[in-house]
Amino acid sequence: MQTNPYPLILILPQNYNSASGGRPWPQYVAQYSGANVYNYAVSGAVCNNDVTPRTFAAINAPFPAVKQYEIPAYIADSKYVENGTKFMDNPPDETVHSIFIGTNDLGNYAFISDSQVAGTSITNYTDCVFGAIQSVYDNGGRYFVLQNVAPLQLSPQYGLPGKGGLETTQYWPDKPSNITEISYKMFEYVSLVNAVFKYETPYLTEVMKQFPGAHIAVMDINGLVSVTTMSWDPPVCSVQLLTISPFSSLPTSTTTHRSTSTALHLSM
Repeated sequence: MQTNPYPLILILPQNYNSASGGRPWPQYVAQYSGANVYNYAVSGAVCNNDVTPRTFAAINAPFPAVKQYEIPAYIADSKYVENGTKFMDNPPDETVHSIFIGTNDLGNYAFISDSQVAGTSITNYTDCVFGAIQSVYDNGGRYFVLQNVAPLQLSPQYGLPGKGGLETTQYWPDKPSNITEISYKMFEYVSLVNAVFKYETPYLTEVMKQFPGAHIAVMDINGLVSVTTMSWDPPVCSVQLLTISPFSSLPTSTTTHRSTSTALHLSM
């Protein structure tokens, strides 16, 4: 039997109660597509604890991050075999890897409060995201959906006064008093990151040829959320799936969502 240093090796039961309330979106994937879902997201995590470490009081250590925990755990599970049977059913031509990370990286006790590690910047965070894609690609992954950052400036924690913004929250009790500055700063950060995702993805795939044979799409979660709220008038309000490498070559089993294995391993 192979040894797994990240002992997940279990299929979690259906969970309709997310950390922040409501149904976790991967459950919708499983329910409406019939896919096998492997979810490695950790509530509160960031992409790289070497850039924006955030302490998890329950373990008196940083939240398990994408780079340090989620990706290694996924890769270890994908290779795990017991009694001749693979734990994970994830054939490369039928598996889509969804990548959704950034809320905590840009948030309080991270970039928005200037709490990042000295000498690091937002580009270190975006580099981590593409590094995660590289790690999964090197492990055999070929289909990816990179979800951009939601409009965090619309949330109560980072919103404008008079538009739902709160002076403090349970997650940011020592929030600075100028919440207008915080909201505009968050809008700038989110816009910057999403521009990087929009233009660096095709640069890496089409110019640098970094992921030969891979199919990567950027999902405009920001636009999707923006059009469902009245608390902000964003300068650009669109909902789109920016396909970097055409998904028209996806096998029938994937496009019909019958036998797809969806690996979900990067958390907000």
